[in-house]
Amino acid sequence: MAYTIAEHEANMTVYYSKSTGNLKGVYSGIQDMGAFGTDAEDYALIWALKVIPNDSYVLANPNLFIMDVKGSEPVLSLKEAIGNVYPVIT
Repeated sequence: MAYTIAEHEANMTVYYSKSTGNLKGVYSGIQDMGAFGTDAEDYALIWALKVIPNDSYVLANPNLFIMDVKGSEPVLSLKEAIGNVYPVIT
């Protein structure tokens, strides 16, 4: 399927584990499994992808997110908060 430059620039692709929802990569633009070349079919067995609107915070901080795979449609979600371990300057 062909995409316009505007569509490509307005979206990002999230690769995630089908079983755990852990993010494996977050990239700007519209990608497919072909990005993994000859390993694409193997990766598709355990990873999935979802194209969503660009979010610069997610792109800069993918370690803070997980794909909720419990429902019928995967949803990008914040990981459970682990608390602030750094002091706040007052």
